[in-house]
Amino acid sequence: MRGIRALAFVSSLALCVGCGGAGSGGSSATPATSGSALTAHFSFAVPSRTTSADLRQAAYISPSSQSLEVDVAYGTATAVGAQLNLSPLPPECAVVSGVTQCNISVVAQSSATNFIIEFFDQPNSQGNLLSTVTVPVPPAVNGVASVNATLLPVAASVQLAVGTPLANGFAGSTSLIFTALDADGNPISGTAPFSTPIQLVPQSSAITFTPSTVTSPTTPVTVTYNGTPTSNTNVVAQIGTKTVTAPFPIFSSTGPTLSITPADIGVSVGGASVPITVTLQGAAGPVALTDTCVSGAAISLSQTTVPAGTPTTVNVTGLVAPSSNVTHACTLTGTAGSLSTSIFVDVNTNSFNVNARTRQLP
Repeated sequence: MRGIRALAFVSSLALCVGCGGAGSGGSSATPATSGSALTAHFSFAVPSRTTSADLRQAAYISPSSQSLEVDVAYGTATAVGAQLNLSPLPPECAVVSGVTQCNISVVAQSSATNFIIEFFDQPNSQGNLLSTVTVPVPPAVNGVASVNATLLPVAASVQLAVGTPLANGFAGSTSLIFTALDADGNPISGTAPFSTPIQLVPQSSAITFTPSTVTSPTTPVTVTYNGTPTSNTNVVAQIGTKTVTAPFPIFSSTGPTLSITPADIGVSVGGASVPITVTLQGAAGPVALTDTCVSGAAISLSQTTVPAGTPTTVNVTGLVAPSSNVTHACTLTGTAGSLSTSIFVDVNTNSFNVNARTRQLP
């Protein structure tokens, strides 16, 4: 596939009021009204598949372009001003440093209001439209006028990815990696705005885009996920009257993990606290810690919220032991989004106090 570099038309447009014939590669547009003629000279560059990025400056036409057409608008009426096939290489064009440079002229009446420039992926202005722009005919100064026009890329589909994958069931935000493709499947790059803005509509209400309208390849978009588990992450792209559905791999393929170690601990009332390690990987967190004990038992935790990422040590202290010898008096649970894990905690009385003996005096 050929890569697109901005799909842009860099034209030096010289309008000569009252000039003679069309010139090299020129074509005469049928005038809508009588009056002085003008000649518009167009220069443009079409990079090849192997053109160096250093030679592709701020704006270029798609290397997939096979033909172009310049129409002349007279108010609501339009006439074909010029049509040029780019392959085989016409006399109007020459290859310089891997870039096809062409010059054409269009003769029009002074009553012309706009030039409509279009590039196609097939000869004779057929096939898919790759880029287009409408530029006003500028006023002439001393019989000559110049204008620069940037062709706007025509997007046909999109590819979506994220800067950092999120975890299904865990709220978070990340950046959108957005690539628009033309009708031939070539990625559109550069800074020129799309001919038609692209509206992104996620199929899950848990996902939002800010902004939801992408106007150019460089539009920054933030993806926000509210943490509601979802299986349908597809996104519908609205491009004018056309809609296309794109898969959106927002979630990590490995999934998050939550662990508390060791699996069982024992604490003694009045004794030293016992450390546990809480670890959440692959999700933004945090982890909420809660304990549930049988009647008459109680423990305390050095902290009840643990961040994601780095394993965190939490100290568990026995406060009250149950009156009877109950195994697993308390359950300690960690919860993060849709993940949950638990360990058991035995709460004992201080063994030194229980086993103390009375010393008899001689």
